[in-house]
Amino acid sequence: MSQSVQSQSWSTSPLVVGVFEDEVRAEQAARALEVWRSANGSLGLGAIGVVARRLSGSTTWRIRGVIRPGAGALRGLIVGLLLFALPAAGAAGFAAWLFGSIVFNLAGLVGAVPAGQVGNLVLALILGAAILAGVLVGLIGALIGCLVGLLVGVISEQVRGLTRTEVATTAASLRPGAWAAVARVQVPAEPLVRDELVRLGAAPVVEQVTPPPLPPAAETPAEPPASPPADAAPRGPSEEPVPAGSRKL
Repeated sequence: MSQSVQSQSWSTSPLVVGVFEDEVRAEQAARALEVWRSANGSLGLGAIGVVARRLSGSTTWRIRGVIRPGAGALRGLIVGLLLFALPAAGAAGFAAWLFGSIVFNLAGLVGAVPAGQVGNLVLALILGAAILAGVLVGLIGALIGCLVGLLVGVISEQVRGLTRTEVATTAASLRPGAWAAVARVQVPAEPLVRDELVRLGAAPVVEQVTPPPLPPAAETPAEPPASPPADAAPRGPSEEPVPAGSRKL
């Protein structure tokens, strides 16, 4: 099998791109790279994903091991709801049981309520207090968890994911219908990851590196216009120089 290795300047943290014929092989290669990353954690293998350029020309990509903002918000909502609602419901239920047992038993002794209904009234009070507290406190927990999950998703996508520029550049280098397994690596790990992709059947393997943005050009300050000498007195329109040895009339 022939392989071509091309180097292009695109990222301070290099991307190694292995091109495959179909989605199945690209996904298998991405999963294999995840296993390879777990076994070689000290080599600095970052984001792993697949990028495709469909026959229609559209682009699709999936990054493995990255929490999307939407998924992070949903997970945070569920976790926050459970963490806040369950303890609040339990505490409210216990307080309602303690309060209801005392109040309704005393009311049953004096005949304010039927003695046979005391247990049912206590149970209804426990359920009502637990549900009310769970809903109210759970909503607060869900809101907090949603915000925290959203923040985690944004950070995860920025730190561990691929930028849209990297995805677009990778997709532009693919022929229509091709899929690619993409991995961000540290410089010492580039040849190892490239060899691993070749072993998995990728051809060609492309190393892409994005240059840092150029600094803005320094502006040259404009020089102020030259001013006339201070000792040069302005000359009136009717004044003419007087020759030596004569007087002005």
